[in-house]
Formats: sequence, C-alpha cells, structure tokens
Amino acid sequence: EEFWQIYNPLRRPDEVPVGTDSPLFRAGVKPTWEDEHNRAGGKWIVRLKKGLVSRYWEELLIAMIGEQLSDSASDICGAVVSVRYSEDSISIWNRSSRSDAVNARIKQMARKFLRLPSFVKLEYKPHEDSIIDNQREEWRRSHDDGHGGDNKATPTGDGGDGTGWMKSSTSRRSVDRSNSGSINFRRDRRESGDGDSRSGTRPSYGSSTG
Repeated sequence: EEFWQIYNPLRRPDEVPVGTDSPLFRAGVKPTWEDEHNRAGGKWIVRLKKGLVSRYWEELLIAMIGEQLSDSASDICGAVVSVRYSEDSISIWNRSSRSDAVNARIKQMARKFLRLPSFVKLEYKPHEDSIIDNQREEWRRSHDDGHGGDNKATPTGDGGDGTGWMKSSTSRRSVDRSNSGSINFRRDRRESGDGDSRSGTRPSYGSSTG
C-alpha cells in the first residue's frame, strides 16, 4: 500500500521523454554497475516494441515487491526501464552473474510473471561487460571530438541501449517497509540532460532482438 501511494502519482514510462532511464532499486543499493551490491552481478534485458513497456514495467514491480522472481529476495538488486526512439527495454539487475542456477530461475520467473510471449527473448549481460563497452564508447567519443579529453559521464542502467552514459538529474523516493519484512525499494528517475536521445511509453508488451 505504501508503495502504490508513491507509485500511482508518478508518470508512466510511456509519458516520459525519450532517453529517460527510471530505476527502482532496493534501499541502500545505487543504480550503478560499480555499487558493491551490483559489481559482481548482471542484468536480464527484455526489449519491447513501442507502446508496451508500461504494462510490463508495472507487472515487474508487482513481482519484485512480492519477491516472486527468485527463491532468495537478496538475489534481485533492482530494475531499470529505459525509453528510447525505436524500442524500449526493461532490465532486471541481480547480485551475481556467476550463479547459473539462480540466473536461470530469475529468467524463468520473469517470463512467467510478465507473461512474455515465446518470441520475446531475455538477454543476459554481466555488468563487467557493460563497463568495458562503455569505456570503449567514452574513448571513441573523446577521440571523435578531436581530443583525448576528460569526456566523463555517469553510468546508469543502460537497459541494453548500447551506451548507458547519460547526463542526468535525479529525484529519489523511498519505500521503507523493513519492519514488515517486505522488500525495500528506492526509486530514482534519471533523464537525459540534452533531451536528444531515444523515446516514451505506459505499464507494457513486446518484441525483442538478440
């Protein structure tokens, strides 16, 4: 009930600007690859056709709050919904990229609770791969600018868009239900500072690549 009091007034994914990443993470977990809770982990990525992401996002939040995606609630660190021009995506972040059994279970339960059609693929990417990819992208951008400068940005959940480097402003809301034993989530919204990036949608359905 406390969660929905905070969530209901918020704009849905299909109502936010292109380029927006909206994370929802456990209290005490930052939505960055380098956070100690995320460092050894990875994410399951679901890519969705435009117009479908909001419904899937809401279904995922319900499953996460109900601790239905894994046998151990601590396996799930959070999730990110990413709005882009051509497609949107949802990523489920977990604590360890090396636990094949746990990761397979998360994939199975995510497909079940999101009711994903069989043609929609779930793609797994370790955070260490995301960090390497984005270091390469930062290097490329700095050299494309004609100097090897300090072109730095803040990594966020890339939702599988291939870059994940965004200038961002962040607002945070927390749901603290530790006394009830329920999951504690913090919701951060990050929007691109230049507004040039990708697209917008509401709770969601989809098709995928890769």
